[in-house]
Amino acid sequence: MEHKIAEVIKDNDTFAITAHLGPEADAIGAQLGMKLILDSYGKTTYAVLNDFVPNNLKFLPAADSIITPDQLKADEIDAWFVVDCGQLNRVGDSLMRMI
Repeated sequence: MEHKIAEVIKDNDTFAITAHLGPEADAIGAQLGMKLILDSYGKTTYAVLNDFVPNNLKFLPAADSIITPDQLKADEIDAWFVVDCGQLNRVGDSLMRMI
């Protein structure tokens, strides 16, 4: 599995990363962690959530970069990462239509 993920990262340039609706610290932390890793590889990344970052988590590195689905052009995304989410439909309808 890790080889397939590495191939996806190597073979693509633009990524969107999301998590489940009503995200808490572990969801947002995983999302931002993945964003920062991909950024370090020189990739273009978008952290996308249906919800706003709670005030108590705005201190997290790159928390201010999280955007809403209406701010994203889905046709410009090469690949998506969905983190901290056991069922894809938990990302919400607007993101489901984009993924």
